[in-house]
Amino acid sequence: MLFLKRVPERRVFGFKCSPRVAEVVRSLARRLRVPISTVGEHCLEVGAVHVEAALVDKAVTEALETNLVERHFLSKTLDGVSEYDEKAISEAHRNEVSRLELEGVGRHLAGMMAREGLSPRLLLQVAQGLIARRRERPPETKDYENKGGQA
Repeated sequence: MLFLKRVPERRVFGFKCSPRVAEVVRSLARRLRVPISTVGEHCLEVGAVHVEAALVDKAVTEALETNLVERHFLSKTLDGVSEYDEKAISEAHRNEVSRLELEGVGRHLAGMMAREGLSPRLLLQVAQGLIARRRERPPETKDYENKGGQA
């Protein structure tokens, strides 16, 4: 059976975690029809990217360190979600929604172009042209923004 096969290159990374986290990982594994370890490894990988990204800003690093020590190391239980974790989850959700919205807009525009018999790659050329034109000439200012009222 595929999922019972041992893989010697893999390492066991055992640790205690919140029952809520364990149940979410189990549930995801059932829904995705993969082993629990596969989902757990993926979650650790994605989470590690978030943690690593936080290390570039001193204030964010300090907040993360405080959250890790107070909430995940010293706390006897992990009931609920800390304010730091809630913000991180909310920000990740917003970023994913924005990404999906942009992808949707791109697919919609590409579909419109294809229906008109135009290459969707033309969109890229148009966007690059607009950006180049904007860089060539500064934005126009209104008369009342000029000092002395002269255009």
